[in-house]
Amino acid sequence: MMCSTKLLPPHEGKEIRGLPPPHKENGGSGTLSPFPTLKTSEPDTVRTQKKLFILVVDDESQNRETVARVVARIGHSAEQAASGKEALEKHAAAEVKPDLVISDYNMVNMTGLELFRNLKETDPHVKMIIVSGGIDSDEKQTCLAEGVKTVILKPFSIGELTAAIERFGF
Repeated sequence: MMCSTKLLPPHEGKEIRGLPPPHKENGGSGTLSPFPTLKTSEPDTVRTQKKLFILVVDDESQNRETVARVVARIGHSAEQAASGKEALEKHAAAEVKPDLVISDYNMVNMTGLELFRNLKETDPHVKMIIVSGGIDSDEKQTCLAEGVKTVILKPFSIGELTAAIERFGF
């Protein structure tokens, strides 16, 4: 599953990057879903010690919604913000601060790094993962040096995002 709509061509029943074709006999509806169907007999092995509250920030609604669905699928709750400004407002108004912020890097009016810097002013313990399809190595190193937990390059898989959430001992 890719988080960029440009990388998911019409499926026409073909396998796409490890996802089975969307045949009804595979438990699917006959249409392509970005998430494989889990059978109830299959254990959900992707779990953390506690359920996290994660703020997902991206100015592209499809990418934002996809990340939020992945977050929910692995057992956490997600709130969405369509911009850095909206994320700052939601964070400020929240009675319970997010355990983690997952933000796109390249957004209109505020980068993911600028959002991180602003959030740190009121919440010095904020944890952030940045996702980006267009970040150079210097920008990536700056993000990490300033305390961003990790930078994931788009397109990324469900497994990569899940591992990024899980690896920091949340």
